[in-house]
Amino acid sequence: MFNTAALFEPDSSYQLYHKAKLVPGVETLPSFLNFMGKWFEDFGGVSGTLGRDSERKVFVAWDQFYKSAPIICYESIYSDYITEYVRRGANVLTIITNDGWWDDTPGYKQHMNYARLRAIETRKWVARSANTGISCFIDPLGNVINPQPWNTEASIRYNIPVDDRQTFFVRYGDLLSRTATVLALGLLVWLLIQTIRARIARKKQ
Repeated sequence: MFNTAALFEPDSSYQLYHKAKLVPGVETLPSFLNFMGKWFEDFGGVSGTLGRDSERKVFVAWDQFYKSAPIICYESIYSDYITEYVRRGANVLTIITNDGWWDDTPGYKQHMNYARLRAIETRKWVARSANTGISCFIDPLGNVINPQPWNTEASIRYNIPVDDRQTFFVRYGDLLSRTATVLALGLLVWLLIQTIRARIARKKQ
């Protein structure tokens, strides 16, 4: 089985993308944990592991105006995963998701706010369709347009402009977190060295 996004063209051709970033537990399990599959079914998941795509695919419309990143649910929380779509030519981000997992809790709101971060990082418009959650449009500055209330049926439209430019973040990735990680590791090593030196000095006394 696959969790799949599809683009259907007027000439009956279609493009498919199978979700590649699977949710641990409810969509993918290591083989040695297959006995837990039944438990995750009770949370709306599947027993076992879904199939997945081997690469990110950009959906290109028949007129090649919209080149959309078909982001499925959980994938939207990964910034580096999304920027690869843009490097492959995506000029708009489209997110389809089932946010019914959280019921009426802050969970579905937090999930929508991840999409705002992806819009800011890539400076791309986002069209978000959320079953039970917040369907909306998000501009490249992270402003939410026409958000729909939780658990409300709706149909919304917006004329989204496109921009093929790539931001510094898209070209070079999340340098801030990588730099912070290196600095943190360096600090831990320095503290370890200082601790060892202090113990040696005490023993000499």
